[in-house]
Amino acid sequence: MSYIYSNRRYNPSITELVAVDENFENLLDNSAFLKNRENNLIQGVIIGMDGKEAIVDIGMKVEGKIPISEFALGKQDSESIKIGDVVKVYLECIEGLDGMASLSREKALREEMWGKLEKIADNGDTIEGVIFGKVKCGFTVDIQGVVAFLPGSQVDVKIVKDMTSLMDKPQLFKILKMNKKQGNIVVSRRAILEESRNELRGKLLANISEGDIVDGVIKNITDYGAFIDLGGIDGLLHVTDIAWRRINHPSELLSIGQELKTKIIRFDKVKNRISLGLKQVEQNPWIGLSNKYLIGSRHEGIVTNLTDYGVFVELEDGIEGLVYISEISWLKFNNNPRDLLHKGQKVMIEVLSIDEEKNKISLSIKRCTDSPWVKFAENYKCGSIVEGAVRHITDFGIFIGFDNEQVDGLVYVCDITWGDNPDKELFNYKKGDRVKVKILNIDPTKEKISVGIKQVEYDPMEDALQNMNIEQTVECTISEEKDDFIVVTISKGVDGMIKTEDFGEKVPLAGVKIMTKVVEIDPDRRLILLTPIQHS
Repeated sequence: MSYIYSNRRYNPSITELVAVDENFENLLDNSAFLKNRENNLIQGVIIGMDGKEAIVDIGMKVEGKIPISEFALGKQDSESIKIGDVVKVYLECIEGLDGMASLSREKALREEMWGKLEKIADNGDTIEGVIFGKVKCGFTVDIQGVVAFLPGSQVDVKIVKDMTSLMDKPQLFKILKMNKKQGNIVVSRRAILEESRNELRGKLLANISEGDIVDGVIKNITDYGAFIDLGGIDGLLHVTDIAWRRINHPSELLSIGQELKTKIIRFDKVKNRISLGLKQVEQNPWIGLSNKYLIGSRHEGIVTNLTDYGVFVELEDGIEGLVYISEISWLKFNNNPRDLLHKGQKVMIEVLSIDEEKNKISLSIKRCTDSPWVKFAENYKCGSIVEGAVRHITDFGIFIGFDNEQVDGLVYVCDITWGDNPDKELFNYKKGDRVKVKILNIDPTKEKISVGIKQVEYDPMEDALQNMNIEQTVECTISEEKDDFIVVTISKGVDGMIKTEDFGEKVPLAGVKIMTKVVEIDPDRRLILLTPIQHS
């Protein structure tokens, strides 16, 4: 066009002007021709390269630019274009008489392939493609030169966190949707995997049975177990079937993508549900355990977990036992496992019981040390006055902790004061108060020590033990039945005991007065034993 303007500018001859007018008329005709070819395939020649774009001459002095990357679509190697190559392009539009043409190599390929792709989609066939880019909500796929969209949900049957292994590799896809007007093609890789998975699923379900050892890959991990992909169907590996020892969470031993062998322990053929076991693949370490860990034997273990109700101690790989809170320490209070032990600590334990069928073993830590109750009974006698500190207060009494001892004595409410309102007196004490008490009873077997506060100043029982004689006749009131004895009240603060068998078949009701005879007096045990001489 500059040629036309330059001739007019320098006042050419009439002949030159006529030539120019004819050229201009030809350009108009050419432009009209190309206008009619818009949105169609057209042939062009690569006449140059401009950075990342190729310059294509489509004839009639009209050129356009196409990204060089579009010429790589549909090719499996890095073959490059060169000047002089004849190529098919898609003419989108021409901007003005001397404007550049808007061209597309990708649309040309799409136009050529559209009919073939429609046939493939209608028949439900597969087509090979390559995932080469990431876009919003999915990926771009090169289908033999045509760019298709692969939604993220259609990549795989499971969530794919790393697409590296799937990029730039030939794979099969199914065409889900095509829209020629919008030029959209949606493909799926998942549909092919599901078909293959369903086929494998059918074969697997037809050939498996309980007890089979199967290979699988961990697909998902939850708080209650892990789902294992067996190749077409998932099985559940419950947390209790992962290991013979106790674990808090499956992730302690398992990870997504891990391959492992499991045993089918339950198979519901109606619901197609499979329960798997990992620990069942190995020999059960609990079988014959009672022959190795005898009741009463002592062993060293390692604390593996602490709970509110006790601690778990590992004796060997796969064998854990529970030490209940009552078996941790001889102390009755401040016995929180987390205050006394820590994870990984080595401890000596004594075996209390073993249940091989339920895979349970009960252990004791405190029994590996001498009983402080027996020791206390050896060092103190009933009637002794001792000093201690209030350790705990309850509705029924006060627990007293003795200095340098691991035991507590209990002051029942009735042994706090000789007054008429001992419940009110209970609230006058607080934790840490120093008090003197008299030892009323020691029972190492039941781990009980009864003490009294009111008996420190005056003890009617002590007076009765000193002044009562054997064969003496005493009127008593039936109080309560306890074990093989009947407790009777002789006087305020003085109780006696009668063997239940002494009453024969009929025991009087509480509150009934009877006449008795003293048969034994034991000051050490603070015991007055009686026998009825008449009752009603």
